[in-house]
Amino acid sequence: MTKLRHAIIGVGGIGRLHARVAKEIEEIELVAVADIVEKVAREIGEEYGARWYTDYREMLEKEDIDTISICTPHHLHDEMTIECVKYGVHVLVEKPIATTIKRADRMITAAKKAGVKLGVIFQWRVNSSMVAAKRAIDEGSIGEIMFAHLNFYCYRSQKYYLRGYWRGKWAYEGGGVLINQAIHAIDIFQWLVNTRPKRLSAYVGTIAHDIEVEDIAVAALEFESGAKGSIFATSTSPLGWTDIVLQGDRGAITIGRHYYIDEEGRPHPCDCILHKFNIPVKQAIFESLKYERDLAPKVLPRPLSVKGEWRDHAVILKDFARAVIEDRDPMVPGEEGRKSLEIVNAIIYSGCKGVEVQFPLNPDDYEKLIEELCRRGRV
Repeated sequence: MTKLRHAIIGVGGIGRLHARVAKEIEEIELVAVADIVEKVAREIGEEYGARWYTDYREMLEKEDIDTISICTPHHLHDEMTIECVKYGVHVLVEKPIATTIKRADRMITAAKKAGVKLGVIFQWRVNSSMVAAKRAIDEGSIGEIMFAHLNFYCYRSQKYYLRGYWRGKWAYEGGGVLINQAIHAIDIFQWLVNTRPKRLSAYVGTIAHDIEVEDIAVAALEFESGAKGSIFATSTSPLGWTDIVLQGDRGAITIGRHYYIDEEGRPHPCDCILHKFNIPVKQAIFESLKYERDLAPKVLPRPLSVKGEWRDHAVILKDFARAVIEDRDPMVPGEEGRKSLEIVNAIIYSGCKGVEVQFPLNPDDYEKLIEELCRRGRV
């Protein structure tokens, strides 16, 4: 079997994981790594039998590379991707695809022009609970979605933001909890709803940290399908979980820390539950006029995934390699990775400007906002 020659840019953080899983995947061979910190580049290169560099451009010039992982801070993704595709290299970039949709568009255009694949790491899409929920929705189990809600809770200390020059700053991170932590959940949310947002209104702020970017955000959305929804995210909560609720006319799906009640009334922890309605909601609402008492659908819960299985990056990296070999789109192509970023950019724009955002978000307007935020250094 001919293996793809793989390289990694940025092995000081998540890139270490990319190096480890690269050795587990039969479709690729890790041939080179690059990191601006020489000690880190040498250490990872020697540990995994790859040549190491402190300049990724030198690596591109000297190595014959088929695929590459970009695992650097957010603000470097677009420049590095555009440079890599010039060499005909297929690029898999860590989330978020970029800091702004304008930068993401440059990456997507450059990859298309070069005839190479551009993929984005969103490993939540292979979690067993998320996969089960997606399958049930696509099969029509809950009918057309009426409303959907996402609540994302995580905690980051002030020390966390001091560990990297780029964290907590508009110019480098491009945002706070929305773009760095909650974007995983926002990607899943829009993937499950599967319809483009139409408009959005939001509030954002910094309520606990000494940082430029937001540590709390809440948004109300309307989708093109007519469905309504909300997104809440914060990095100030030690609760540390994610809740998603999607309800259609014929049922609902809940993802998070829930309990499934069996037929004998006993509770069981369950990450993903399908709640089937014995009669569609809209039908029940009007059929109740025929009766002396209100008619409400009976809810019939069924576990879809008792315990979500969190698989690492190996699944995504293997899929990307197979996409190159089979000449197909990867699991999350650049265009798909852009969708959650547009929602993040829209929430920040609406919250900072105090206006309702109509989709599609204007890329130039958002760039102007980021320039303004960089100058004033606060939300």
